[in-house]
Amino acid sequence: MSHFELDTSLYVIPSPAGAYFSAASPEQSKIKNLIIHLMRGRKSVRLDSEKLKKWTSSNSDDNAFKILYQAQKEQWIQGVEDMINLPDQSLENTLPNLLSTLTTTGNVLLADNEGLSVHAVGFSANAAEELAALSADIGLLHERHHSVWQSHLDLSTSAWGVIDAAGNTHLGFWPLYIGQQRFVLCIEGIPRLNSPNLVTLIWLLNNRYQAF
Repeated sequence: MSHFELDTSLYVIPSPAGAYFSAASPEQSKIKNLIIHLMRGRKSVRLDSEKLKKWTSSNSDDNAFKILYQAQKEQWIQGVEDMINLPDQSLENTLPNLLSTLTTTGNVLLADNEGLSVHAVGFSANAAEELAALSADIGLLHERHHSVWQSHLDLSTSAWGVIDAAGNTHLGFWPLYIGQQRFVLCIEGIPRLNSPNLVTLIWLLNNRYQAF
């Protein structure tokens, strides 16, 4: 018998760390699949045992609860009393205000794997074009070599940066994997990724590009 009890009165959503974890690599796992399914649709959901078993590919309540507990232990999910709704606007209309909150400078670019800018705020048109192309190159480099620090150096980060002699990062690149698409989030200045707006960004991208 399971030692876990599911609180079905709460809406379950990814934390900023959980949303980032779900998109930081193309590798799949049962915990990642659960987090991604929490971003299915435009409203937060309450969990029940049937949803939990389906979204974790578990054959028993006990196994599903263990995966949920692990996600909660890692602080990748959180329960809230009120329903969360995505913005009513389209992705294209939401991105300008959303991206600008993710850094202290307001200069942010989201690029696709073809080296095209999905949207940029704060950068000039020429800078955005060059950074989008650079982001695609970094995305390819990341796919080829990320195992170096994950498998051999035991480093959990997946970001790349332009760093000065004092060790300060002035420009950062975060590969994001949504469905079959690879994006790169390019941020100038100090990132503010521990934010509900990062959850909203990844949630919106999942709604557009994820095949549930």
